[in-house]
Parts: sequence; C-alpha cells; structure tokens
Amino acid sequence: MSDTDAPLFYWHESPGNRFRVDVADFDEAETCEHCRPVYSADVVDRLRARVAELEAERTDDDALRERMADILKRTAVALRGPEPPLTAWSWHDLPERAAAAKDATP
Repeated sequence: MSDTDAPLFYWHESPGNRFRVDVADFDEAETCEHCRPVYSADVVDRLRARVAELEAERTDDDALRERMADILKRTAVALRGPEPPLTAWSWHDLPERAAAAKDATP
C-alpha cells in the first residue's frame, strides 16, 4: 500500500555505475527506462540504507587502495633509493627490479 497516490520522487540508478544514483527530474523520469517511482517513505529509508552501505564499501576500498599505494611506494624507494625532491618513483618496473635484486643476492 502506498503512502501517497503520487510518487514522492523518481529514483534513477545508472547502469554500469553503482555509485551514481540521482533523484530524477519528474519530467525526465517519465521517459527514462532506469527511473522508478517511489511512493513510500519505507522505500526511501531502504534506499538511504543502501546508499550508506555503498559509502562504507567505498571507504573500505579507498583505505585498501591507500595501503597498497603505500606498499608500492616503499618498495620503489627500497629498490631505487630515496626519491629526488618533488619526484615519485614509477611502479611500472617494480617486478623486474625486485627480480634483479633477488638474482644479484649471493
């Protein structure tokens, strides 16, 4: 059962990009295949909860990416030496440099 006869808003979820979710313009929503009418405050609460889940997942992903970048940066410095001022070592050749360092060890 609906809270209202008219939609509260239209929810637009872009395919292929799960983090891009918009409240659609009412005029555009009528012709958009991805827009869904929202009639109930309960649905709004569920959508808010889902957005919170996605934001938490994104935060976790950002933290993991930062940890991995730190590991790569420290590995590059360990293999190449200190970075010159205003410079960051590239990571593209780290596997080859690590293999060469391993092979050079008696």
